Amino acid sequence: MEQTNRLPYLDYLRFILTLFVIFHHIALMFSPIGAFASLVKNNQQNVVFDFIITYTDTFFMFAFFFISGIFFFKSLNKYGLKEFAKSRFTRLIIPFIIGWLFLNPIGYYIGYISTLITQGIPAEVSYSGYFINEFGKGYQAGHLWFLWYLFFVQLVLALIFHNRIKLIESLKRISIKLYSKPASFLFTFTVFAIISYWPLAYFTADLFFINIYGPFNLEISRAIAYFTFFLIGASIGLIGIQNSGLSSSSKLVSFSPWMLFVSIILSVIYTYVRFYSFGLVYQLRYPLMMVLAVLQTVGYIGFFSLIFKNKELKLWNLFSDHSFAIYFYHYVIIAIIQFAFFRLEIDIWIKLLLINLISIPLTFVIAYGSKKIDFVRKVL
Repeated sequence: MEQTNRLPYLDYLRFILTLFVIFHHIALMFSPIGAFASLVKNNQQNVVFDFIITYTDTFFMFAFFFISGIFFFKSLNKYGLKEFAKSRFTRLIIPFIIGWLFLNPIGYYIGYISTLITQGIPAEVSYSGYFINEFGKGYQAGHLWFLWYLFFVQLVLALIFHNRIKLIESLKRISIKLYSKPASFLFTFTVFAIISYWPLAYFTADLFFINIYGPFNLEISRAIAYFTFFLIGASIGLIGIQNSGLSSSSKLVSFSPWMLFVSIILSVIYTYVRFYSFGLVYQLRYPLMMVLAVLQTVGYIGFFSLIFKNKELKLWNLFSDHSFAIYFYHYVIIAIIQFAFFRLEIDIWIKLLLINLISIPLTFVIAYGSKKIDFVRKVL
């Protein structure tokens, strides 16, 4: 996305978050509780992967929304409503449509074939036959779901705040009171996160994705929480990150390694509470989920600020410049690599390592090569 007053460490973090997403989607096939969400199934599973995928799932998408929010007001002020909406459409909706129609069907087809093979059914369905008979019925957009929702969130907020100076100033005053000091920022962020998540998650029973219409699917239990993370990120961007609890001199930044360490421990507890407990203990998963999302979002931002101190590094710039393209392509690429390995009987950890070592560099090469094309570079 276009940015003003670029903060390199946030771009570098987005690249690492993208790697977390790739690792998460690969690890799903080895997890007893997550295998249903993997395009390619695998008969080798280990309960350890339940804890691994839960850890990654509790923060990376929340962090993406929060970081995107930081640049919202600067982009809106720079482009104006019309050009802002146009640029968001180009960078979010066009990739969403292209990925839904031309990219993800390949991944779903590979997953469909692997399922047939696993069930001992002859895999004689052609891609064209699959696309017409199966994908054409309204398959979801897979990992690209967040693009349309992020566009929706930004468009709604743009319509609310565009040319409303008094409203923006009011939000700025409130944000200074709530987010300028580390303790109040962390406390307020956590409270808002819990409130935005708990009721909807409870009444939807932590429902995974729902299909709204055609390719427009949404992780409904987290929809309001994602909106909230974006809005709080936008509020931080409005007052300036150096004037917030995320300032490079903030105690939150200096304590960020400990926050990440604590979040690992809490993630283990959360996994047990959500998937292996009952009764009142089971209800703790709602606030615990948001504590994890906030701790890790703030912790990773602080940690990267601590490491890079806003310095630009050429190699990291190269990787971060291709983060979105890597995200765009990875779903299909890992499905292909997973399919190549799914019937290979080798140690589960070696299989995980090999799939990652092949998928990540290959995805980067494809992302790098495709961005040499003008049109691709404009949308990715």
